[in-house]
Amino acid sequence: MLSTVAAEFYEGSEAFREIAFVQGVLEDFYETKLPATPLYIDNTAAIAMGKLPQFSERQKYIPIRICHLKISAADGLIDLRPISTRHELADIGTKALAFPCLQRLKDVLLGKVRFTIVMSLERMCICRSRGDVGTYR
Repeated sequence: MLSTVAAEFYEGSEAFREIAFVQGVLEDFYETKLPATPLYIDNTAAIAMGKLPQFSERQKYIPIRICHLKISAADGLIDLRPISTRHELADIGTKALAFPCLQRLKDVLLGKVRFTIVMSLERMCICRSRGDVGTYR
């Protein structure tokens, strides 16, 4: 059984594998070096693990095959950024969300609203798991 930190680190590594493939195709097509791609992770411990240059004693159970997240962050291929749980798009498929949260995430997934706009809104809905439901414009 994986801890939540290890699970987030693993999924971040898997996401980077997809990012690396798309970066390679785009760099070949445009013949230029691309800037670091932001990778949003909602677990600050997983971000810290990705940014630390060495493994600690507690991280020894994480397989070597997913260590490329550390290397890619150190090389500047990706930029690991924190994201609030309320902005996490993956939650639409993994959690029971209040209707305003569901509507906001659905609009982003359908392309009606840009992700950067949703991130910049001051008044965000907060999922029922936090006990406070706000508004979404």
